[in-house]
Amino acid sequence: MKYENLIILKPVNESQNVITSRFWSWRWKRLCWHRAYDFAPIGNNRFRKNRVYAGIPGRVMQVYNELKGFGLYVKIKHLSLPIYAYKAHLRDALVKEGDYVDADQAVGIMGNSGNSYSLNGGDGTHLHDEYREATKHGGLRAFDAAIYYKDWYPKEVKAHV
Repeated sequence: MKYENLIILKPVNESQNVITSRFWSWRWKRLCWHRAYDFAPIGNNRFRKNRVYAGIPGRVMQVYNELKGFGLYVKIKHLSLPIYAYKAHLRDALVKEGDYVDADQAVGIMGNSGNSYSLNGGDGTHLHDEYREATKHGGLRAFDAAIYYKDWYPKEVKAHV
């Protein structure tokens, strides 16, 4: 593993949400590769305020609302590693730029802002959970963070419920 000390906690409550898209899955609607894991609420849980957790300890670098793309998102920089977490399509942000967060701290409420759509007629509420690493040229590159998940691994992918 490239980052020996990196541990990522669950971004959502596992009993109320399901993985609907994996890292590097093909998106036919947009004709592109998906570079994150998506989590959607199960059944009537989409009407609840599903909290989104930081996953890593760090500093909130950006809270921004893109009208397209990510919609409302929170960008977190890991405290000691060149890693960034993006929590996107939020309904509400529970943090502000400059805040320091613990890995198990709620940073937002799952929503359907930005380019968010359902695969089977739901309202599109979900979390786009993306991790990027700094490159030697100063850019950021998405990577599959699943091998760093503590005590869990996204095994199953289901359609939006």
